[in-house]
Amino acid sequence: MKLGGNLFIGTQLSDEMQHRLLSRGIMEEAIASSQLEGAHTSRKAAKKIILEGIKPKNKSEQMIVNNYKAMRLIEDELKNKKIDEETLFNLHRILTIDTLEESDIGRYRKDEDDIVVGDNGSRNEIYHIPPKEDFIKKDIKRFIIYANNELHDGGFVHPVIKAIIIHFWFGYLHPFVDGNGRMARALFYWYLLREKYWAFGYIPLSKIIKNSPAQYRDAYIYTEQDDNDLTYFIDYNLKKIIQAMKEFEVYAERKWKENSSMTKIARGKHQLNDRQIQLLRYYYKNKDATTSATTHMKVNETSRLTAMKDLKGLEDRGFVTSKKNGRTVFYYATDKVAVLFE
Repeated sequence: MKLGGNLFIGTQLSDEMQHRLLSRGIMEEAIASSQLEGAHTSRKAAKKIILEGIKPKNKSEQMIVNNYKAMRLIEDELKNKKIDEETLFNLHRILTIDTLEESDIGRYRKDEDDIVVGDNGSRNEIYHIPPKEDFIKKDIKRFIIYANNELHDGGFVHPVIKAIIIHFWFGYLHPFVDGNGRMARALFYWYLLREKYWAFGYIPLSKIIKNSPAQYRDAYIYTEQDDNDLTYFIDYNLKKIIQAMKEFEVYAERKWKENSSMTKIARGKHQLNDRQIQLLRYYYKNKDATTSATTHMKVNETSRLTAMKDLKGLEDRGFVTSKKNGRTVFYYATDKVAVLFE
């Protein structure tokens, strides 16, 4: 993936920067995908919940945390594996735990559940009536074979097109009581990462789709109404993928430039590492934010000893101050953080 004019991810950006961009992509996708399904939590609040490990207070926050955990599972483990029904059930459980009745989690819906896809607003329109449970139980097996590249019924299909087809197919089947949209978009990412299209881990496609939810809905509807001609859905998604790539390139180039100037000072004058610099940047943009050793450890996927060393180093240099609350020590930014960015 090209970055700016002659910069490329993987060559000009440090491993630490790539890691942060990947974490950002996963987090943004989790937030936007949940918001598409009705999570009423602002992006800023959602990021704070994820980054600081705050316990969700309502269904919307829980949806976002669940989605983030599911995306992390895909990035860390599932992208190297085939899927089966057990994988689908487990992924659904992660996505919906504490947001659905326990009896509705990790099972296919039944006809008696009477699930339809529609507008829950004043018009109460029905957009899609999912197939019956007998059809789901049969077709989901074919879906899994197709997703695992084991259905040999035609010529070559480009992996991006195939990922879009997987996205539509799962959404059309709507095999669960709830969480189908989030599952469909998560499987889109799973397939592309498994096919080594690693750049998609950086691109939060749902963030772009969220800006045109009616078009996204219509792409499903037009496809189904025209004898399942996938042209509509493929065309819509390709346009959004291109838009997401362009926005990411702009964002990544800006972050690279920011890092070049501010990081030079932080490293040279204060001997800070990339993890510490990223934390200070987070504090600068979120004035009331806090962190702990556990949170810093999880965000950076490092050991507790390293996390403690990072935070103690920042405290020794006067960038943070600590305060114990119960059994946890929280770290707060000092005024020195703002000075660093001036």
